[in-house]
Amino acid sequence: MPRRTWYKNMIDAPGVYSGYGAKTIPGVREAIEQRNWNEANSEIVRIAAVLNNETALINSAAQELEPPKQ
Repeated sequence: MPRRTWYKNMIDAPGVYSGYGAKTIPGVREAIEQRNWNEANSEIVRIAAVLNNETALINSAAQELEPPKQ
């Protein structure tokens, strides 16, 4: 994540400019707040990939939980 390479959660993180107050989707949000459109665009691509991967993982787990079709 920009300016927080040590922090890995891209959904929720402490704000860079707001202290420890949590921000949702901070990479995108902070880039927009700073009017850094190039960074916002690249962060949108990154978070979309993360959300797509999580969706696939949840869907896969849900299929494992479904009873077999007869």
